[in-house]
Amino acid sequence: MKIITVEKELETRLVVLRGDICRNLMLNKICEKDVCKYIHDPSICFHHWKFNKCKYDNACKKKHINYTNKYDKNKVKKMLINEKTNASNDVITTCTDTTVDVARPNTEVPKDTKNVLNDERMGQSYEWNNKVNEGDSGNIGRDRKRVKNTESFEPMNRPVDVRIIMDVGKDKLSTQLTDRDILLVPNLFADYQPGELYNKLLNEINECGIPETELFKLWHGDSHLIADDKLRIKGSNNSWKEKVPTFNMIIERISTFFDMDVKATRYNYYKNQSQWKPFHKDAAAIKPDKAAKQNFTVGVSFGMTRQAAFERDTRDRTVISIPIADGHIYAFCNQTNNLWRHGILQERKEDIEKGRISIIAWGWCKDISQLN
Repeated sequence: MKIITVEKELETRLVVLRGDICRNLMLNKICEKDVCKYIHDPSICFHHWKFNKCKYDNACKKKHINYTNKYDKNKVKKMLINEKTNASNDVITTCTDTTVDVARPNTEVPKDTKNVLNDERMGQSYEWNNKVNEGDSGNIGRDRKRVKNTESFEPMNRPVDVRIIMDVGKDKLSTQLTDRDILLVPNLFADYQPGELYNKLLNEINECGIPETELFKLWHGDSHLIADDKLRIKGSNNSWKEKVPTFNMIIERISTFFDMDVKATRYNYYKNQSQWKPFHKDAAAIKPDKAAKQNFTVGVSFGMTRQAAFERDTRDRTVISIPIADGHIYAFCNQTNNLWRHGILQERKEDIEKGRISIIAWGWCKDISQLN
């Protein structure tokens, strides 16, 4: 990534807009483009660029630029070109100095023009009260209409942040997986009636020999319930899973469909729609020993439709959500887990007492390729 300072760019651009600064550099701290037409200056203050204000104010060690309003860009450029000064260098000072203005001395206002400088919002915005000559009628505001709807005409040559795909198979996965995939599988449990597996799971776990008040515990900030895998049925060394055949059938079907070596499982229970799951990453994104054994996560939902959401691990925290209906699967690969957090959104509807069970499987899939 080539560093291009604002001072250098002002020699040719004359004015700088917020849109002239590279968004990838400001949001992600890096730009992966080999050739990028935007300004790359790491010393620019992110908060002042993004929000037009910085809590450190004059104590900030980064640059606070007086950005020009895009609607006034051409007007300001014309004024600077027509200046009768021989000054050849523009000066931008940082917040460690007493001023953050772009210094252009001896600026003259065009004749027959009343120019009011407004420094409140964008640093250099101009309000015009012109007595327009008859031949210039209609020119004012024309630049305002010239808003480009395309930011770049260069093809994107980096991997996408996420690839969302669907496989409608019922027996075997037919889609080639890549490491940045979110995969939706709606038909693996289509041979069951709506709500049938949800009721089976509830009935079987209620009759497993461990009281519900002992078996389920609050999890992840008390946001929802999980079945405690460590508990054993009284009088034996058997796990509750041995008394819940539907749970084992679901895991076996997942393993067969994805050709997946399942390493761990979980039974999540959302009693109503006010229970939810905070945004998080699975352990493989943080623990190397888990990453060596787990590159794939599968979640299958039974009961009420809920929103599975993914939050981008960047400053802007972009969120996408996918409704997951009864019997439907959402799954994702290792790079998706590294780049995005995931969770279940809290719902606020009238029928909040309707519940949801999600069965999670973590494991290893051999045929996951790297997305180029």
